[in-house]
Amino acid sequence: MVLTVSTPSSAEFLGLASEIGALRSEVWQSSGMKTSVNTGFGPTLDEWDQSAEHWLVYEDYRLVVSARLSTHWDLSELEYFEDYPPVPYNGGKIGYYGRLVVRRDMKDRRGVAAKIDQLRYEKAKERGCELVLAAVTPWRVANMLAAGYRNLGPIVFRDPSQHEDVHYVPNLMMRTC
Repeated sequence: MVLTVSTPSSAEFLGLASEIGALRSEVWQSSGMKTSVNTGFGPTLDEWDQSAEHWLVYEDYRLVVSARLSTHWDLSELEYFEDYPPVPYNGGKIGYYGRLVVRRDMKDRRGVAAKIDQLRYEKAKERGCELVLAAVTPWRVANMLAAGYRNLGPIVFRDPSQHEDVHYVPNLMMRTC
């Protein structure tokens, strides 16, 4: 098994967008989620994809993991920020982990999310972020706590009808840089 981690430039991302979108769609559908997350940019892409930094993991030349880090100057720039629990934030650059997907049939899934989180954290520090935030599934909380993140609490969607396909309550995790 050959695992290759790639961080494509924004120009390279455009050439990989359909492959990344297909992986997101496959993983989300297998989880029972809709794939039309942000309309206007394609079924699985949104306005942050082109400016974000991406991590891609290939197993035997097949894309099996995709994740991104976007940077922001204000909480209001973040998706669903109004639904977040209080964030102890006094200004500065924010790193936001988004769109982590891992193909279910990847041969060795153990620890891959934590490794990608560590790479994203190091990049956020390098970019001058004051803190990083991530909305995560409940089954990732314990590992993130062990890695030094703080659980700020559940994200309670004000308009649940827009999130009917989400079968869990995501938690907002934070780590200062």
